[in-house]
Amino acid sequence: MQAESRTLDLEDGKQAMVRRLLVVDDSKALRDAVQRLMADLPTWRICGEATNGREAIEKALDLQPDAILMDVLMPELDGLEATRRIRQQLDVAILIFTQYDSGQAAQEATAAGARGYLPKSRAADLVRALEAALEQQNSVGRRFESRNPSGS
Repeated sequence: MQAESRTLDLEDGKQAMVRRLLVVDDSKALRDAVQRLMADLPTWRICGEATNGREAIEKALDLQPDAILMDVLMPELDGLEATRRIRQQLDVAILIFTQYDSGQAAQEATAAGARGYLPKSRAADLVRALEAALEQQNSVGRRFESRNPSGS
């Protein structure tokens, strides 16, 4: 059974959806950092955490998040295989968030069913990358590079 969407009443009388995020990474420090980042964003709520791919599959099926932030290298089952298995059962936006910054890694993430790919070196773009993945855009890699407004 899919969890119902939650809304947030904004100051202008409008409503915004509150997005539910499952964070999957074997690093507690990274999970804690994402928790701190999302705590400041009223339209995002972390609904759960997992430390490996097997746990990610179980929690994704149980929690039915709107988006999943997925590391690649984890114990028991890697993030790409977990992504494949989750996407076979759920239509959920998965953003691969990894230390690897290569075109091949981005292609592997897309082939596994991820809707986005962001190297951890570009963590400042995390929220934008999650939003793009939710919008089902092709948010692979370099799209989220910071650009100098002057074009240089």
